Amino acid sequence: MTDETAAGLAGAPDGGGHPQSGAGIGSPLQTRAAFIKNWDWQSVLGINRGACQRGGAQHGINSEAGGACAQEWETLHCQILTLAETLDALRAFHRKAPFLFFNGNTFATIGRELSFALFSDLTPSRKREVGSAVAHYIAGVLDRESMVEIVEGLSQSADFN
Repeated sequence: MTDETAAGLAGAPDGGGHPQSGAGIGSPLQTRAAFIKNWDWQSVLGINRGACQRGGAQHGINSEAGGACAQEWETLHCQILTLAETLDALRAFHRKAPFLFFNGNTFATIGRELSFALFSDLTPSRKREVGSAVAHYIAGVLDRESMVEIVEGLSQSADFN
């Protein structure tokens, strides 16, 4: 998405960077914004369509969950949430399975792209690690505690460099 939501860290000093960690107010995961406002449901459909094409699978909407997920997404995507709440919501959409295939890939892609934009001040390797942790959490491969530890650890260690 070309017009990413600009977000500052809640309680961050004017000096920039990520504040010290500890899952408290200074955590980058406590940053609040409408993080996914630039991804309407049509863009989510497009991401899934692309994943299905690359994976050689049929793109389609799950008749049981697709409609409800579309409505929920349209309500949610403009809401101001913490980054952690946003990632939890993306994981929940993956689990609701609004598409026939590649639900994890679809919502993990959004989380990964979001993390790349939000953590653009990190070195490329750290940014990839944060993006990977976020995507693996959304896809259900990594538990929340581990994801938080990775994101906060990489953000905190960047402050010391």
